[in-house]
Formats: sequence, structure tokens, C-alpha cells
Amino acid sequence: GAPDLLNILAFLRFLREGMVKNLRESAGLSDTMASKIKGKFRMKLDSGRTVEPQEFERFMYELFKSARSNAVERDKIKQLVRDHAVNGTLGLNEMFWIVRLYGDTVEEDKLEKEKNSATSVGFTEQQVAQFRQAFVVADLDGSGELSEEEILTLFEDVVSLSAAQVSRLHMELEELGDRKDSIDFSEFLRILGLLVNSDEAGEL
Repeated sequence: GAPDLLNILAFLRFLREGMVKNLRESAGLSDTMASKIKGKFRMKLDSGRTVEPQEFERFMYELFKSARSNAVERDKIKQLVRDHAVNGTLGLNEMFWIVRLYGDTVEEDKLEKEKNSATSVGFTEQQVAQFRQAFVVADLDGSGELSEEEILTLFEDVVSLSAAQVSRLHMELEELGDRKDSIDFSEFLRILGLLVNSDEAGEL
């Protein structure tokens, strides 16, 4: 009845106010991410010292490890830091927004890459959803990336690989070089597609 509706509306208003407050206080970042940034720089800022752009850039590579080895991503981070620096330094609010804006572009790029990977290897949306579920379960630290060891375990769980496919998997991982310990979901889909579309694919 009406009281239920009023309760729901009140709850929705409470949620919206919370979201606006979160947006104002920490650029809408998750509590975990906001805490990481505060944990790293709060003491320095509280004691009246400033955070230099270069110092924060280095911290960004801790948060977004794959950006370190990618010149385009490094430039994006540099530009964001430069755009948000006030008189050559950064406050907590500026740092929150740099992480938020860069994180958003990373998410958008990731979704685009995943879509392209899935399309190019011919996976259905249902298959991609199943693979994503398996990927998330294997991603123990919640970083959105898997190590070589985690990937090998995951492939054993998702696909019955032939000896030739196991060999191909190891070859693909070797070709990734340093990146083989930070494999995101789109890269996982690409490799899975190569294996499934090569000889004698196992059951999906």
C-alpha cells in the first residue's frame, strides 16, 4: 500500500543523498579506493606538506599496473595529473578526481576491447557471461587481472584442452612477456578464442 511506497521513496532519497555526498567527498570512488589514496597521502597532507605531481603519477602506476608499460596510458595519466595540479601540487580532492576520471576511461576501453574480442572469436553473450563469472572467481585479489598461474588454472576449469592447445596456450603466454602476469578479461577472451577455434576444441 501507500506506506510501503513512501518507505521506498524515502529509502531511494536516502540512497541518492548518500551518492551525492560520496561524489562530493571522494569523486564517487569506492570506499576501498578512496581509503587507498587517503592511506598513502593523508599523513603528508595533514602535516602541511604537499604532494608533487610526479609522486602521484608513480602512485597511479601502483593502482593501474598495466599503465606502467603502455606509453599511451602513461601520457593520459600525465595529462590528467597536469590538468588537476593547483600551483604545481595536488590535494586529496584533486587526487580523487584523477583516479576517478582515469578509472572511467580504463573501464570504457576495457568494455570496448571485451566486445571486440568476443565478436572476433564468435562467442555468444551467454558464453561471455559464463567466462566472466569464471574469471571473477579466479581473480582472488579483485584486481581485474590474472597472473599466469591463475590463467592456467582457469583454462583447466573452463575448457578441456588437448596437448596441442596446452602447447599453444604456453606459447601465447610467453609472447605476452611481462604482461603475462596481468592478463585482463579481454586478453583472456582473445586467448580462449584462439584455443577454441584451433584444433579439436574441448567442451565449453
